Amino acid sequence: MIPTWERRLVALATAAGLAGALPAAGAEPVLELVHAEANVGGASGGHTALRVGDAVHHFQAASDDLLVLERDHWQDFRFRYNVLQNRPLLFASIPATSAELRGIADGFARVRLAQGRLFAARDDAERDAALLEALAGDRPGVRIRGAGLLDPERSGSEAGRALRARVAEAQGAGFLGEEQARLDAELADPDRARSDPRGYREALAARAAVAALAGAHAPGPDVLVTLEDAPQLAPEERVAFERRRVELGEAVSVLLRSPRPDRGTALFVATARYHAVARSLADDRLWTLDPFPDEGPRLEGRALRKRRDELKVVAEIAARRVAAARQAFAEQPSARRHARLEELAARAREYAGGAEGRAVREGDRALVPSRGRVLPLPLAIVPAESVSEPLARAGERAREAQQQLRDAWSYDLFTSNCVTELALTWAAAAGPETPVRIDASDVGFVPFVFFERVASQLPSERVTRTPSFRRRSLVELREQDAALPVALRESNVWTARLYRRRDADGSFLLFSDGGAALRPLAGILNLGYATLDGALGVLTAPFDRGERLVSAGKGIFFSLPELVFVNIRKGSFDAAGLRRARSVVAEP
Repeated sequence: MIPTWERRLVALATAAGLAGALPAAGAEPVLELVHAEANVGGASGGHTALRVGDAVHHFQAASDDLLVLERDHWQDFRFRYNVLQNRPLLFASIPATSAELRGIADGFARVRLAQGRLFAARDDAERDAALLEALAGDRPGVRIRGAGLLDPERSGSEAGRALRARVAEAQGAGFLGEEQARLDAELADPDRARSDPRGYREALAARAAVAALAGAHAPGPDVLVTLEDAPQLAPEERVAFERRRVELGEAVSVLLRSPRPDRGTALFVATARYHAVARSLADDRLWTLDPFPDEGPRLEGRALRKRRDELKVVAEIAARRVAAARQAFAEQPSARRHARLEELAARAREYAGGAEGRAVREGDRALVPSRGRVLPLPLAIVPAESVSEPLARAGERAREAQQQLRDAWSYDLFTSNCVTELALTWAAAAGPETPVRIDASDVGFVPFVFFERVASQLPSERVTRTPSFRRRSLVELREQDAALPVALRESNVWTARLYRRRDADGSFLLFSDGGAALRPLAGILNLGYATLDGALGVLTAPFDRGERLVSAGKGIFFSLPELVFVNIRKGSFDAAGLRRARSVVAEP
């Protein structure tokens, strides 16, 4: 899978304009097979994707050896692979009608939906098992998503009392007490917990959310967050937040009567957001919820120190995006824009802290407040044998969902990889009338082979290539200065101004993505350089935890293909390196 950090960098940098080196995407809907050429790191043998309009569908290998279908925006995909990963991209443009494009997009959407259902079924079964274990006394309780957003120790808050009054006005003065009593009756039945663990979990969440409303509980001190030096709310922002506070109060009232099964978690989120808006208006500055998950990847220690320069750049980008999101929300307040502002503000706070040396949390995808809390079951512990059967069923459901995932989407380098699954999904979605033969048999599992098979069926003008970011930048530099001095300076990592050495690229001396004839010589020199670096790494291992040795090993491995005229290593970029490279190109 694409690392979380790289996903967030892509989303921030493309929106902030750091992808300006790329040509504009075509306005007309297109069907293109895209091949990202090899480079060091993930997909070091190349990668294949299918672009349908502005969406790019491609399979990624997850940490549990499953192939997961991703759907990225075209600009994000292109920026990640062509700029940050510095890979040349090949395009095969395939004729297709609007109806055919919709059919292909729908086919990929069905696969994503099928995968999502299985992942959800597995996770739901595991949560059922956790509840049954708590019922038998093997756990202190069950963790409920969203319950940690409100703190029972902070009852009687001013905003909480105001919200409680709104609920009483809309639903009646005794509604919250009656709802608590009704839910208490449901939760007092151990047979309900054994026979319907999911329903019991949802009732437990709803009971806790209703109790939080009745008690006017406020968010904990680390749930509401703000940016240091955040400017005061503009008059139009105050108007927008006043409107949003009314909307959230109405949403809470509607949720209390809603039949949706997950209303407990939804109530926690809506109530906590109401408090954040009320705090923003009271303090005249932006306050939002902390939307990061309870557990997730963190950037800290040595990895954090290495990325301090990059974090400073990303923090600047994030701050600009928060300012833009505040303006957008003020101009047209909505639940979607408020959630987006919440996410961006939280990320900006993380990156700003990382630039100062604090650990950075890295939530993947869109962030939705979900902080959990373990809630004790309002039941006496039951004998373990009384839950053994439903516990076994829950375990069987989890294993069955996992096995279905493995049966359908297990990763295998030769028989089930990003190419073979893309070809199968594409062929099924396109149907027998597709104008091209989609064939990943035999050695078609190799990304460039599959691409050539499709491209060979098209007129030459429909097959195009976009050079990597570094190669394009070299062309610009040669137009500004004498070509030979630029070529010599940028040919190696020590004198290059466009590129700054990164551990992710391994140890090497010369770039080998130029003329093919010189690659064996570059390979010999790179192999020798990495070998010497490895020898030094043996001596420095006690001090750098073997990092130099690992980098040298990667350098040796990726130098070997160069000996037979094959280039994999091209260098790659992060946010700080990209900004530095663009400033070099822009110099007079």
